Amino acid sequence: ARITSTGNSSAGLQAEGQGSSITSKNALITTQGSNASGAAAVAGATVALEGGRITAAGGYANGVTTQGADAQVRLANTAVFATTHGARLAGGRLDMTGGSLSGGESALLLDAGMGALSSAVLRNASFTSTGTYGYGLNINARGASATADNVAIAAQGVGGTGVWLAGIDTAFSATRFDIASTHVG
Repeated sequence: ARITSTGNSSAGLQAEGQGSSITSKNALITTQGSNASGAAAVAGATVALEGGRITAAGGYANGVTTQGADAQVRLANTAVFATTHGARLAGGRLDMTGGSLSGGESALLLDAGMGALSSAVLRNASFTSTGTYGYGLNINARGASATADNVAIAAQGVGGTGVWLAGIDTAFSATRFDIASTHVG
């Protein structure tokens, strides 16, 4: 399937509400509007993507977003490219096996969403930040956590940071990982 959205704040795919779900295989998703997400799970919904590619090309665009405590996105061998964040979690969970996240500011941002905790489980994947003072993994909300196994993290821009834990009670646990950055690992 080929999915394209051009409007501001328009998601390529969005599931919203407890029990709502979208499952897709080998989709090519492109968003061009400002503040648009390629795939979004909101308020208890689940989005599951296998293969395919997401390109979020507009200003302040995110490849993948979650919002709310029970929102979940599952990626399996999906390539994600975004001008801002490859994935931005404002509460909820990202479960990723294989594939890649790339963003101008952060490859992956774990943020707070109305007090909801954000978490990520990452396996056999790569994460790249391309912008100035960008972050590979930005774990930036109280109680946010990520576990990683066999991942590669790169912060390629000037002043780039591989992994940043800025919030109180944040956690990062990793096995078999590689970090490359221009500033702080």
